[in-house]
Amino acid sequence: MANQNAPPISESDATAIAKAYCEKQGWVWLAPVLVTLRPDGTWHVRTHANARGASALVVVDPTGTVVQGRFARR
Repeated sequence: MANQNAPPISESDATAIAKAYCEKQGWVWLAPVLVTLRPDGTWHVRTHANARGASALVVVDPTGTVVQGRFARR
């Protein structure tokens, strides 16, 4: 029996989806990347996580759809 609390997509899937979204938007993808599974089942993928600026936040829902994307240039 599958774990009902397991997210439908994996962390690596969410990261790949977020990276593809950033590339499509023309946003730079900088490490480190912080990936967090939220209680509502969405994955929050933040690039350039230890710095301010040149940072993207992409929210991916449990189906693999990007529901929000933001980029801070500085």
